[in-house]
Amino acid sequence: MPIHNLTKYTTLALFITTFMGTTLNAADALDENPHPALSIPPQQRLYVVNTNSDNISIINTATNEVMPLPIEVDYYPASAVFNHDEARLYVLNYKANNISVIDTETNKVVCNPIQVGGYPISAVLNYDVKGLYVMNADKEDISIINTATNEVLNENIPLPSGRRPISAVLDQDRKRLYVMHLSNTNNVSIINTETNQPVRHSPLCVGTQPRYAVLNHSGTHLYVVDYDRDNIYSIDIEANYAIGDPIQVGNKPRYAVLNHDDRLLYVVNSGSNNISIIDTVTNAVVGNIQVGDCPFSAVFNNDGSLLYVVNSGSNDISIIDTVTNAVVGNIQVGDFPTFAVWG
Repeated sequence: MPIHNLTKYTTLALFITTFMGTTLNAADALDENPHPALSIPPQQRLYVVNTNSDNISIINTATNEVMPLPIEVDYYPASAVFNHDEARLYVLNYKANNISVIDTETNKVVCNPIQVGGYPISAVLNYDVKGLYVMNADKEDISIINTATNEVLNENIPLPSGRRPISAVLDQDRKRLYVMHLSNTNNVSIINTETNQPVRHSPLCVGTQPRYAVLNHSGTHLYVVDYDRDNIYSIDIEANYAIGDPIQVGNKPRYAVLNHDDRLLYVVNSGSNNISIIDTVTNAVVGNIQVGDCPFSAVFNNDGSLLYVVNSGSNDISIIDTVTNAVVGNIQVGDFPTFAVWG
């Protein structure tokens, strides 16, 4: 080979090696850069699921600022569950039929998405068995993920015909999972979490479209949200029946949260753009708070002094002071936010 050709190829090889080396080192350095939100203490980080943006916003609740670099996930995330033991955020990607797993110590997706059933819409974590129960809204069953290995168990929990799950609440003490359904049924299914099978002859008949429920901290009452009839049912857990008359709230209630002492129930009304406040001793509505458009869910801060309401229609978060029950701030987030969870 002529000397000039040898020189040319040597120079080219040196250029490629140097260029590629520089590129790889820069990429590695970029990958090693910590996420901006990691400077925030975990108890001040609020993770917001932006369904139409396919990402997760992180709010610094000390300053109410949205941090740069939202975390990209898969198609149409619907909700999320935080695993405190593993520092993992499980994001349910509704239209991708999978779950993204985020390490909240790095704020990065740590593995390939976990494939589950059709249209995973919500999930409940059972710390006793390290199991994540995933509601498959397009199926009549519930997938179970082993959170120690992030593997889906071979057998799903079957549900009665026509009952597609939309949400669930876990009674850890009684080892029961109460499941609400997307389809038009007034039944709340009850699952034995030791056998992962429905409890026989046990469905609760509640309203016409029970979509969500919350269990009080003492485990004595289950408050069921009836999306169709605009009311709340108070269920005695031991007796398995409703106490008193249904409690009338705003239009299209979708979600509810209890304050720290179980005295007040805050109900998210997506149709009337407000929050109804129920005194759980008298079962009477004691106040209403206007928020943004189409509120979807809500979450308290650690000490219960603030309630963060996720408004899917106005793409923001309303902050409610629970002492005055007044809105004290709004935070713009991504497109069609549906859920928020502390990290």
